[in-house]
Amino acid sequence: MQLTIIEPHKHFESIIQLVPAIHSLTFPVSIICSRYSREQVLALHPEMASIVNWDTHKKPKFPKKNTVLLFTSLQYTRRPWLRWIRRFPTAVLISNTNYYLGNPISKWASPTETSYSSWRYSFEKHFRFRFTRKISQKILSEVKALIPHSSLQIPFLRTYYKGPIMDVPLLCKSQPIDIGNYDFIPVYRKTTYINIDYIQKIQGDLNPHSICLCLESEKKIMQQLLPQCEFMIGPVSHQTYIDLFKNARRVVFPFHREMNFGIVRELLGETKYLARIYTALMYDKPVLLPPDIPLPPAPPSETEFIAAFQELVAFLKES
Repeated sequence: MQLTIIEPHKHFESIIQLVPAIHSLTFPVSIICSRYSREQVLALHPEMASIVNWDTHKKPKFPKKNTVLLFTSLQYTRRPWLRWIRRFPTAVLISNTNYYLGNPISKWASPTETSYSSWRYSFEKHFRFRFTRKISQKILSEVKALIPHSSLQIPFLRTYYKGPIMDVPLLCKSQPIDIGNYDFIPVYRKTTYINIDYIQKIQGDLNPHSICLCLESEKKIMQQLLPQCEFMIGPVSHQTYIDLFKNARRVVFPFHREMNFGIVRELLGETKYLARIYTALMYDKPVLLPPDIPLPPAPPSETEFIAAFQELVAFLKES
């Protein structure tokens, strides 16, 4: 028996977070991911080249040996994986739970909030989303466990999903870092959801040295809201991104609670988590959030994380 970790969407950070747990395993581990994800992981952890078996083919071969599967994301293309999930015990890590469960609370993004034309929006909502929901329901009926990124998503899952749910944090705290001298505001690709009232409320409390990470196209609006900030234009390398968190005094997330994923709305702290919030918590940074967005629990220690991960794999093996 072996473990196969599948990351189909270039979310290489999810693999990096699993490295301590992978090191602890005493049986074969395979990772199916893109070449880009493999390169990013090996840049930080070159020893992983020989520890695991890598498969970066666009159409990986169906496993010949017994294995258990862990999907670190499965938000977009799902149908090709259904055969795998039906054959092998599977756990799926999910982020956008309202989208994944088929929008049971009927919260839709309006056409003007998406990049779609009116025709495309109608097609996505009335045709493609229905098809995606059917595939999701088939997957949900087959998996051995859903793993929410945050325990804050569990009440929502228990309300609308009757299958097994495992509260297994798939990341851990890193080594303590000295508190830096700037406030970090990572709004990169999320300025559509900026809470202007919250920014105005906390502006006087921000450190005189604050760094805002955003796109070039987002800089103008952020300069109007935070004229005292130093601006860093993304995308930046993964190492630079992590260093910005590590060296910060505090991390600020000035967002509205509702965010869109495609045509579906997600609720921060209830149906969705933001990876960047957990990145701040991994490095034990104080986090500033609007009061209507709950702060997730702090990640466990590395020892606790490894133990929880081993329990997850043992559960799948016994399924």
